[in-house]
Amino acid sequence: MAMAPADPLIAPEVRVWLAGADLAVKGSYRIDEVMRLLDVSRRTIYTMIERGDLDTVRTNPDGQRATPTRIPFPSVAALLSDD
Repeated sequence: MAMAPADPLIAPEVRVWLAGADLAVKGSYRIDEVMRLLDVSRRTIYTMIERGDLDTVRTNPDGQRATPTRIPFPSVAALLSDD
């Protein structure tokens, strides 16, 4: 598989973290993807969300049905860059 050209706005260490978890750079991630990326439990992810360490986005803002919580790329990248 060919690698996408490097985006100069994405820090190299973030790309390494994502590649290590077999994840591509995309707009947002599911809880299970962030769990794999950070190697933590689901409860830890929700605790990080409650503390404000991770932002979330609603994928179905009209609320007609339950949708998975998504974590935007900038929130994940900021957390990884802080390490």
